[in-house]
Parts: sequence; C-alpha cells; structure tokens
Amino acid sequence: MSFIAELPVELLLKIFRFAVQLDHPRSLEEPLIDWSWNRILFERSLRVYKESLSTKVSLALVSQQWHEIVTPLLYEHVTIDSLSKLQSIIRLFTFRNATNLPSLPNGRSPSPPPLGDHVQRIDLILGVTYTGLEWGQPRALGPAHLDVPIMQLFTSVPNLRVLTMLLAEGIDDRDVVLKAIPPKLEKFYWKHAGGPSSISPSRVLRFFDGHPHLTHLSLPSHPWSEDPSERVWPHDFSRKPRPSIREFFLQDHHQALSISFLSSRGLLPGLASRSTLYPTTADPNDIHADLAAVVSAHVTEQPGKGVVVDRSTPNPTITSLTIVEYFSEDWPTQGLTDRLRIVKKLCPNLEDIHFIIKGKTDFSLVPPKPSGIALARIPLVTTISFQRMVTQGIMRDAIGTLRNTLTLPWKDSFPSLTAIRIMEDLDFDEVKAELLRHHDRGVNWGVRIEDRFGDALIG
Repeated sequence: MSFIAELPVELLLKIFRFAVQLDHPRSLEEPLIDWSWNRILFERSLRVYKESLSTKVSLALVSQQWHEIVTPLLYEHVTIDSLSKLQSIIRLFTFRNATNLPSLPNGRSPSPPPLGDHVQRIDLILGVTYTGLEWGQPRALGPAHLDVPIMQLFTSVPNLRVLTMLLAEGIDDRDVVLKAIPPKLEKFYWKHAGGPSSISPSRVLRFFDGHPHLTHLSLPSHPWSEDPSERVWPHDFSRKPRPSIREFFLQDHHQALSISFLSSRGLLPGLASRSTLYPTTADPNDIHADLAAVVSAHVTEQPGKGVVVDRSTPNPTITSLTIVEYFSEDWPTQGLTDRLRIVKKLCPNLEDIHFIIKGKTDFSLVPPKPSGIALARIPLVTTISFQRMVTQGIMRDAIGTLRNTLTLPWKDSFPSLTAIRIMEDLDFDEVKAELLRHHDRGVNWGVRIEDRFGDALIG
C-alpha cells in the first residue's frame, strides 16, 4: 500500500479507470441505446454498468486517498430508475461535502466540487418496470410531477455530455426542463413509453441554439395535423445553421417531415445519419410512413397542396440510414426491394445501413430462401448492421438465427460490403466461438463480422 500511495495521482487514475472498464472501455460514448423495447440500455450493458459501479465502490472504500481519486469515476455515469432515487441523487449532487483535505496556507480547508460536477452521463428511467425477460407495460407514477425534480437534476450536473431518458409520463412544462439541460450536452436520447409528449420543430431549433455541442439526438415528435393551417412550422429561417447535428433518430413520420423540412433549408448541414424507428414504405401515397420523406433533399409546403416531398433530387449529405425491415423466410422481400430503390436513387453517398429486423416469437431457424426478386444494388455501402427483435416474447435460439442471418446474400445487394455489425444484446464471446466453429467447417462469411462497438468477431 505504501508503494501505491507514492504513485502520482494521474497514474493511479489511469490504473483505476482500467480496472473499472470491464467488458468495454467506451460505455460513455458507444451505442448502448436499445430501441426495440421500453428500455434505455441493453440488458447486458446494464449488467456491465452495475458490475463496474460495484468495482468503483470497492476501490473508493480502500482508503481516503483512493476515495478522492475514484470519486470522479464513481459518478461519471449515473442510472436513475425510480423517483425516490432521483430525489436522493439531487440531494447528493447539490450537497457540498467537507472532507479531511490538507489545509490551505490561510488555514482553511479546500472545498471539493459538488459530486454533480463529475457526472458525464445520465440514464433516467421513470415509470417503466422490468420483470423477468420482458419489459412490463408503462405504469403511471401517480400524482408525482416530474418537471421540478428533473429540472433540479439537470441544473446540478453542469458537465453532462450524454443524456438518455425513458419516461412513461409526459412532462408538463417541456420548455423549462429542456432549458435546464446543460449546454455541454453532446448526445440526447429521449424515448417515451407512455402517452404523447411532443416537442415542436420551433422548440427543437431553440434547443439546438442553446446546445452548440449536440451531435446525436432523438426527441418525442410534434403532433401532425392534416390541415396545413393547424401545423406549426418554424418560420424564423434566418438563424444560423446547426452544423454539429450529425444523427437524428426519427420516432415517427411527423418528425421525419419536420427534420427534412429544416434540412431542406440548410439549417442542419451536418445531418448525415437519419434513423427511422418506425416501419416505412415506398408508397408515395402513404404519408404516414413514406421513406422518401425521411431522406428527401427537399420537403416544402405549398399553398393548396400541403407538404410536398421531392422524390427525384438526390440528397448527397446522407451517409448513414436506419430502416425497419420485417423478417421473411423468402429474402429479399418486395417491400425491402422497393425501399432500397428509393435509397439508391436519393442517397448516392450512402455507406452504412442499419436494419432493425422484426419477427414473431418463432423466428425462423432455417436459412432464408432466395425469393428470386431482383434487389437494388447500392454500390458504395461498406457496412451494414442489424438488430433483430421479436414482437412477442424472446428468440428461442438467438445465436442460431443470427448465424442464419449472416449467411444471407448481402454481397448481392452491397458489392462493396466489408463489415457486418451485430447490434444485439448477446454474449459476444459465445457468438464469436459459435461463428469460429462454423468458420473452421469451411463456412466463408466473406466479410468482417463485428460487435456493436466495431470490434472484430470474425475477419
């Protein structure tokens, strides 16, 4: 212990950070958001977070010196899953704790910063329970009002960079809550598991103005009206562009139209990735699920015609796209073929496609059969990723169906494909062992197989 005590604080901090990294060192940054169910973190990611937190607590209890060094690590990532914990955290973050630190020359002891200053990521999950293998239905929080405690939480964490929220109830005063979010925020994911909670396009623009470092975003959508006179569009287009926004997770078609509308006017020049979290179609008459509205270079509102989507002009800014695809034993499906034709036409620089593949509980355990449908080839795509989800229950053989999914003729559609990324809550050591067994049997995957962090499993 005496030898360790003599080490520089910077070196000890590096050692401690390495000790608490566990499965992966990038939990603050990497894509741990699970959009398939009413949850924020993947189950395995949540378990890793808890194990890491336990290790940090153990290190902090060793000595006063270790406690002071580990404290910033202990509070850099905080998960809050109940109203009582939220209230406790607020009290903790706003309380300046006097510690036995060396005295200053004037005889006074230095006051450490509030614990909230160390927080870089918050996962806020209120009103949603997890039971067994499936998430329960959203439950009401009763008469509790979330506006004030959530606002108090945000004002106590000035260095917050990543915020994920899953709420089963709406917030009464969204403007007040959004204004309280620290300006250093870089990634903000707000899912809603209960009734509607909307944010208008005008409010989204004001939020961008107050958060210049924001790069990734998902917000509840604004309600849509078929009557153009009742729609709320932002008319102050003279304000400066928001070039930092790179990725938007679109929660429904209202939002897709709004964001494409803003992008058409040059307000989001850096928006290279658009992710749809709802099923889309190639049917131009289905305004509620029109894929073209997501990727169009020009969305306008014309008198007497309402919103008009340009389905012919390419949009060279989009390099990454997420679409929802339904699983079928016959691959490719006609629906996917039609949508990829739109993607090929409107997104000439697309490099990365993420599929959310939906299926039933009896996810097929047999390799999909070629359907014979000619699929549009998108030559520049180098990476595809997918996250399978079932509409009921769980997959009985997750790794078996994964193996079959990987054997689909992806190269027929994407001739430049170099990597397939698995965005799922699986034991990647087990996945890697399974894939290597088939690799040894002569199965040639033909591309690099990666986990959701981009680390190689095969290839």
